[in-house]
Amino acid sequence: MPALPEPRAGRGRLERASLTVGLVLLVALIGLVDYWTGTEISLSIFFLIPIALAAWHVGPRTSLALSCASALAWLLADLHGGHAYGHATIPYWNASVRLGFFVIIAAVLSARKRSEQRILELARIKSEFTSMVSHELRTPLTCIKEGIDIVADGSAGPLSERQERHLETAKRNVDRLARLLDEVLDFQKLEAGRMELVPGECDIAHLVALAVEEFRLPAQKKGLELVAEVPHGLPRVRCDADRISQVLGNLLHNAIKFTERGRIRVTVAPGADEVRVGVADSGPGISPADREKLFMGFSQLKPAEGVRRSGTGLGLAIARGIVDHHGGRMGVESEPARGATFFFTLPVVEEAGVHAPPGTPVSS
Repeated sequence: MPALPEPRAGRGRLERASLTVGLVLLVALIGLVDYWTGTEISLSIFFLIPIALAAWHVGPRTSLALSCASALAWLLADLHGGHAYGHATIPYWNASVRLGFFVIIAAVLSARKRSEQRILELARIKSEFTSMVSHELRTPLTCIKEGIDIVADGSAGPLSERQERHLETAKRNVDRLARLLDEVLDFQKLEAGRMELVPGECDIAHLVALAVEEFRLPAQKKGLELVAEVPHGLPRVRCDADRISQVLGNLLHNAIKFTERGRIRVTVAPGADEVRVGVADSGPGISPADREKLFMGFSQLKPAEGVRRSGTGLGLAIARGIVDHHGGRMGVESEPARGATFFFTLPVVEEAGVHAPPGTPVSS
């Protein structure tokens, strides 16, 4: 049984047909006004309106047909509208020149529209493919992780020291792959506008303290000093605590990853209507030309000497998207060889609400 056409496609064809009829009537109207006004008013530029609308919203053939109709309407208005020319062939010459001009405009706009549609289609296909692959990988990855945990805890029998080391390596890589998949899915949600936030009244000092404590051991293992400078009496902010913790974790992870010696400093500073959180490192710094690339999806800078490149390049893009969704802003201050400071802001709570334990969101 043949598939029935989709109602949406049928509506689209009807809308294009209605628009085409309207544009043809508009060309006729412009030609009539041009005929009635004679030499008093030149309406040549107005013929471009229906041609451009047809090229963008209907199709190239319709816009070319309207180009021919516009040139013909112009010719008839010149021949019979009281225009005085020194030679009988001038109206035909003018119409030919205008026809070429109209055709060029129609062709350029139609090509631009096709390119835009192709780009949007490729972006949609990429987004759907990435989302599908990410979701499909999560199920077998979960099974692999559970299998490793069962073997590692000795449920399947005793393990030698060498087997435990291999299982620990496998577990670390499975966890890393799970984090990469989570990043891809978060980025897809941000691009599609489907990231859900649970805003609440939060203690930003407590969130910073938790993040610093979580990354203190990785920093110590690398010989880095990790300090937090948080003043007392900070105003409470409205945010999704889990998502802001994700932002802090990303900034601290990057700071530790790209800093070989020195210290990492986390600061919190209150403003008039926002709180600014900064993560400063003593790493290699970032050149001005590379700063905006940092926040682009799937974009990574050239690694410094001795630094191994890893990850998807989505962490900072996701972090900025999360901050933007909170009504804040995110940026970086850096100079080459002088470290970098990544910062973000969050709006403060305007009115005191129901207070919760520090770091616990309160339903808004």
